[in-house]
Amino acid sequence: MPADLPVPSGRRTLSPDSLLDLDAVRAYAAAAGLRDADAKSVSRAAVVDGVSGGGGSCEEALLSRFAVTTSTVHSAHPTTAQRGFKLVVKLQDGQLVETVAIVHEALTSSAAAGGLPRRSHGRITVCVSSQVGCKMGCTFCATGTMGLRANLTAGEIVEQVWHVERTAPAFGVHWRVSNVVFMGMGEPLNNYKPVMGAVRSLRELWRLAPSRITISTVWRRQRLTHTHSSARTASSVYSSPMPLSDRCCCCATVCAAAVQVGVVNRIKTLAADAPGVSLALSLHAATQETRVKLVPSATAYTLTKLMNSLDSGLSHSARPTLSTQSH
Repeated sequence: MPADLPVPSGRRTLSPDSLLDLDAVRAYAAAAGLRDADAKSVSRAAVVDGVSGGGGSCEEALLSRFAVTTSTVHSAHPTTAQRGFKLVVKLQDGQLVETVAIVHEALTSSAAAGGLPRRSHGRITVCVSSQVGCKMGCTFCATGTMGLRANLTAGEIVEQVWHVERTAPAFGVHWRVSNVVFMGMGEPLNNYKPVMGAVRSLRELWRLAPSRITISTVWRRQRLTHTHSSARTASSVYSSPMPLSDRCCCCATVCAAAVQVGVVNRIKTLAADAPGVSLALSLHAATQETRVKLVPSATAYTLTKLMNSLDSGLSHSARPTLSTQSH
């Protein structure tokens, strides 16, 4: 990502705002005396069929204040993983973020096809960014060298999903997005309110189940290559000597549950604000002494605090995930 962009000051305000930011749409509709159900239907139409501008007074009122998207696709690049691809998305103020489409193709055999494998269907996981840059300073990560430049709005986050669905056919992919992971640029829990707004939009506009959404949290990691396993699929172990072009900014694109380590207080809040949404967390080591050597912030976020937060958070998760990382 370019490192020479100007660093914005103060809070960013979009004009127009995004029609995919359901919280903003509902707030405007309430103030304008519009029916909430009608406003949501207009936003939903933007996801499914598109908005033409001839859908009645509610749509007309919303389009006077909102745009279907406030961002554009700056460039699109294929990855080496099946038919996956990476987008560079240009925001309204000219800043750039990355998002990655991870394509999972399903193969079936058919008697009509002589029993040979053939493609039948598939799914797309989108790795979205939540910030421009990041203040965590992970030494392996190009985003960490940028510092924090801006927080994305909820609309800017979900617009990445919208762009992926409309770019996918150019890469021979004709499926809808089935999963979203917050594992791109930025630390999601440091942009908490917009991330929660994005989760609500994904659930109500894209109709994704909570278990189809994963929020990762990163504090610090020391190396690029890592190994992890999931509590749900303990036998799956992944080691990542992948090209940088094929990585999400914080993890490899093929990694469904990123190995991250995170912020204790927000873990507890997340359980209440987004029940059922998966959380990706990494311990780096099984003892506090070793963790402190690997992760300097572990002096403040001890294993005891993390475990207490996990007890609270995972008890509300429909799909609890615990990842471990070795160095």
